[in-house]
Amino acid sequence: MKLRTKVAILLTGFLLFYGTVDFVIHRLIIFPSFLYLEHKQAIKNSKRVEEAINREIYHLDSVTHDWAAWDDTYNLFPSKNYTPTKDFINGYIEANLIAASFTDPGINLINIYDKDRNLLWGKVYDLETEEEIKLDDFSKDKLPKKHPLLSYGTKKSLAEMTVAGIYMTSKGPMIISSRPILKSDNAGPIQGYFMIGRLLTPSMIKALADQTQVDFKIIPVIKDSMPVHLREIPDQLTDKSPHLIQSTKGNRQLQVFTAFQDIKGKNILLIETSIKREITAEGNTTLHYVLMSTIVIGIGSVIILLLLLNQSILKPVTTLTRHVVEVRNTGDFSKQLNSKGKDEIGILSNEFDNVIMQLGNRNLELETLNTTLQKDIKRRKQAEQMLLEREERLRAIFQAADQVSFIITDVQYPESKVLEFSTGAEKMFGYGKTEMIGKSASILYRAEDVVDLPGHHKQTLDIDSIFSGETLLVKKTGEVFPALSSNYPLLNEKGEKYATLNVSIDISGQKELEAQPRQAAKMEAVGTLASGIAHEFNNMLGVITWNTDLAIDDVPDLSPGRVELDEIKIAAMRAKNVVRQLVSFTRKTEL
Repeated sequence: MKLRTKVAILLTGFLLFYGTVDFVIHRLIIFPSFLYLEHKQAIKNSKRVEEAINREIYHLDSVTHDWAAWDDTYNLFPSKNYTPTKDFINGYIEANLIAASFTDPGINLINIYDKDRNLLWGKVYDLETEEEIKLDDFSKDKLPKKHPLLSYGTKKSLAEMTVAGIYMTSKGPMIISSRPILKSDNAGPIQGYFMIGRLLTPSMIKALADQTQVDFKIIPVIKDSMPVHLREIPDQLTDKSPHLIQSTKGNRQLQVFTAFQDIKGKNILLIETSIKREITAEGNTTLHYVLMSTIVIGIGSVIILLLLLNQSILKPVTTLTRHVVEVRNTGDFSKQLNSKGKDEIGILSNEFDNVIMQLGNRNLELETLNTTLQKDIKRRKQAEQMLLEREERLRAIFQAADQVSFIITDVQYPESKVLEFSTGAEKMFGYGKTEMIGKSASILYRAEDVVDLPGHHKQTLDIDSIFSGETLLVKKTGEVFPALSSNYPLLNEKGEKYATLNVSIDISGQKELEAQPRQAAKMEAVGTLASGIAHEFNNMLGVITWNTDLAIDDVPDLSPGRVELDEIKIAAMRAKNVVRQLVSFTRKTEL
């Protein structure tokens, strides 16, 4: 591959690498920042909706406070020194609790209860039809004692006592506020309870959407009536993760879900906020333009670099390369390039000319040296071949002598390690070669002889003589056998002793042949002794048997002593049989 091609490939590879890194940076670092901003904006919109609902709750609670902390409202109820007249009550109702009191502020519910939770006055209006409607939760004459709208808790003052929030009714979710009825200066005692509510109708939701400029939906958390794909979402919203963000199928919008709690602290509304994915779309467009610009600039840069490199580096290098190849092919060391360049390539060309000139001068010297070296190499190869042949012959002898044990150990006494273990050694001791290589040679000797091994080993290394003699060796099975053993020191090319060769022959068979004549003499002596004993013993048994027969003849058959005499005779006959066998043994021994 030419240098120009390599440079072009390297620059192209660098451009691709740079483009890839740039793309990865934009995709993994910069683009996620657009996603973060988009998610942040989506959550911000969701919070704006929550804040808008909370503002409505606060506003409604302020209106409720104005009605509840008012002397006219307070005087609707009797006190210790005061009893309201019917005219006063009717005048209050006609002046204040009229249809305009509902329609103008957009209120659906006004209920007034005494301190015993009895309904004094109450109405629910449908603002669209301007007709009175009924709500089961607020149409009863009396509220339960522990009704959540009366759970004011512990407050610092009567003016701070309030229950305001979302309450689910049969007509849907309602913004509601409940306050104790006080005097205009917020003084007590409490005379009753004033409640104002406003249904979260589609028109009110639309008004909130126009106010916040946010596209959102409010879904009551009633699993049986909720869309199937939304039923699991309220359970996924927690205090630590109050918002859940999802993309629509076309990935064109983000949906943010958050839960709104009722006055009991239970998730009662699911707020679904939608936002167009304009930020990521704009980010994708921007990153696309940046990437295309980077590619165009990179390609232009590569082309310019190639032109500059070709003129300043590649062309001079090509000229030098051609000159080098020509010198190599022709072998003419007299040709010179004579470059006039002052840069590194020019200096390299001139130095190459100098080297070529020196090479020409050295070429003749090298030819002479080469001839001498070839002769030396030939002589060395011949010597090495002779050594190899001798080593092969010795190795063949070493492995072929299966009746003789050859064992080579190192000179590290007292624990000499086995370096070689011949086929004869494997057969003699029962150990495999792989078992013994690297092991201590002491396992081939009896325990009582191991203590003397270091001395014999050291003696072999200290004197220029061969240590040999009869010894007892141990097989792998534990069997002890006699052997003739000799130790020979092995020397390296420097004359140093580096190992010991042990040659051993099993002489167990020879020992057995030597022991046979001695054993025969012993057996002959034993036979002679046994024959004499049998003869004498046979004479004594004859006397016993003869006298027993005489005694039996003199004793009647029914005599008590007859049984004992019969037993004596039987025992004597058994003894005669034993003597007969002994005589037979002595005859075999003599044979």
